[in-house]
Amino acid sequence: MSPLDRAIEEVVAAAPKDQPRYKALLNALKQGKWSGGEGMEVAERIRGLMNQAGVWRIKSEKKKPEKDESYQATLTVLAYLEGKKS
Repeated sequence: MSPLDRAIEEVVAAAPKDQPRYKALLNALKQGKWSGGEGMEVAERIRGLMNQAGVWRIKSEKKKPEKDESYQATLTVLAYLEGKKS
């Protein structure tokens, strides 16, 4: 297991049991646990987990997109993938 895989598993293991894996990883990413290339790799994994969970939203259908949690998470992950966050 690579150091990155180990760190990912540690974050997931430390998260509340009812919290989805993608949320645990996204919270750690936003808190600066990973940056640069590792941050982008984690963001890519988060995208995959969000797709599997059916919560990846490129467009919000809600009247107030800022309150659409899945949409906001998608925007955050995209920002990491595009290198706009590190």
